[in-house]
Amino acid sequence: MREIEAEMEGVAVLGREAICRQEPRDSPSTPEKRSPAPRFHAADPQVQRALEWGYRLMRIAYRQASAAWRAGEIVEFPPGCFVPGRYQPLRS
Repeated sequence: MREIEAEMEGVAVLGREAICRQEPRDSPSTPEKRSPAPRFHAADPQVQRALEWGYRLMRIAYRQASAAWRAGEIVEFPPGCFVPGRYQPLRS
């Protein structure tokens, strides 16, 4: 079935003899092209953009809270985020 589908799509399929002639320890001469996985999966592009935008806003809020925390302020971090540590480092 796969051979029929590949033939219809115009993709060349190796036969049994060609596969047996290959060296088992060889690697492909050209790497497979891959793009990075998306951070979020959504069927609707608008939902995808909303998720990316919300994530961007959360990162900004986290950076601001982290900077304030390091400056010695008592702050609230965005929901679902890890606080940098239980105790602040000692200042000399």
